[in-house]
Amino acid sequence: MSLLDEGWNVLLYPEGTRSLDGSLGAFKSGAARLCLEAGVPAAPVGLYGTHAVIPRGRRLPVRSRTRVCVRFGQPIAAEAGETSHGLRDRMRRRVSELAADWILAR
Repeated sequence: MSLLDEGWNVLLYPEGTRSLDGSLGAFKSGAARLCLEAGVPAAPVGLYGTHAVIPRGRRLPVRSRTRVCVRFGQPIAAEAGETSHGLRDRMRRRVSELAADWILAR
């Protein structure tokens, strides 16, 4: 039985790695494939500033004056006949919109 079957929420980083400078990278299709196969929506989450607090290559946080912001978007459900690449692209657009909202709110 999978964690999703047991009612757990699973957190995946669709870029597959942390950014060196905080910019949004290309999404891999694994998270979208999981959503399609399990029949669950994706909840887009934008994390900003984490590149300075937990830099790539580090396992533990470092002291930083950088502010960390977390923004949650509305769940994204797969559309009828949608491929993992289509869902992945919609997920990336939504996370990108969350980033734009955060920048405008500053």
